[in-house]
Amino acid sequence: LGDNRAQEEEPTADGAAGSRRGPGGWCHQAGRRDRIRSLVRRAGGGALRPVSKASRMLRFNPATLYFLILEKEWWFCGLLAVAVYGLPVVLLSLLAIPLNFDNDTEEAEIFYNGGPPPHIILAFRFTAGNVISMGFGTVFPTSDWGYLLATLSQLLGILINVFVFAAVLAKFQSPKADVVFSQSCCIFTRDGTPHLCLRLGNLRCHTLFNPHIRLFLLRDHETAEGESFVRIQEIKVDLPGTVSGVYSVTHKIDEDSPLREAARVMASGGAIQEELLAIQCTFTALDPVYQAEVCAKYNYSAKDIGYGKRFADMITLLGERPFLDFSKFEDLVDAGGGTVPADPAGGLAARSASGASTASVASSLRSLGTKKAQTTLCL
Repeated sequence: LGDNRAQEEEPTADGAAGSRRGPGGWCHQAGRRDRIRSLVRRAGGGALRPVSKASRMLRFNPATLYFLILEKEWWFCGLLAVAVYGLPVVLLSLLAIPLNFDNDTEEAEIFYNGGPPPHIILAFRFTAGNVISMGFGTVFPTSDWGYLLATLSQLLGILINVFVFAAVLAKFQSPKADVVFSQSCCIFTRDGTPHLCLRLGNLRCHTLFNPHIRLFLLRDHETAEGESFVRIQEIKVDLPGTVSGVYSVTHKIDEDSPLREAARVMASGGAIQEELLAIQCTFTALDPVYQAEVCAKYNYSAKDIGYGKRFADMITLLGERPFLDFSKFEDLVDAGGGTVPADPAGGLAARSASGASTASVASSLRSLGTKKAQTTLCL
């Protein structure tokens, strides 16, 4: 449950991925591209993955092989297809070497190549044609034993072709979510009450229906009898009707929240002990393209929780059309509006009337242009 993130760019103090320094200063465009590539890798590309996501095979059987085909990347399916076709062709070619063959293209090969092909090449052509195409090719046997071997090769070819076709079809039909999670979550004040917030994004930006998001707090717990175990408590979050591009998962830290003690510690300037706190987020939703459920999960350790920050707005308007800037997916800004109170259930944080009024007007002006975009993405 520790830090399960791939080793990517070093985040800066505000939580955003660091930009690279070039000869003329900060290369912001390069930093934005790297952050977008980082999101794509985390959604299922070439990034490193924790051991917990791999299969734990206690025994191997055909069902395990089918599971590996669906779980692994396409390169694994390609290597498996090469092995499934190659090994039988090589073995049957060795058995076919003692046989005699008739080559339909012998005259053409003598004309173009100056002589007939070697006998071992004919055996390989004979076997490959029967296994892959399930029929005689340009090389066919001249004995009963040869026809028996050809028949067995064709029967084996039927099984191999059905297996490879089913594997490729199942791989295409296997639903896989392009869902990414923010590498950090934050605690900030919203309407005077502390909230925990993390961000998830759908890189395909199409609508996912009936999303189900669950947060769990995992901490060490020791009973009065001396038993020690990991205690799991569910953290309540509000569920949206649909998720399209980006959604901020929030939890209100009230007096009934299992995070109230952690919020008090952070409000007083203390640090949460890493071995005592971990947060797991699970996500499932119905994908209308796959016509099946997609799922994803992410784990946060204590050091991934920020304080007094919130996520930056990703929605921008170009004319009348809204766009999502995924380079800002990890960006954090000052939450403003005071700090998280030491008592999460203690009401509104202290703010001056003039400061609250100014912040309210500025916030209204900033959000006026993005409300239409947010409504478009949600609907």
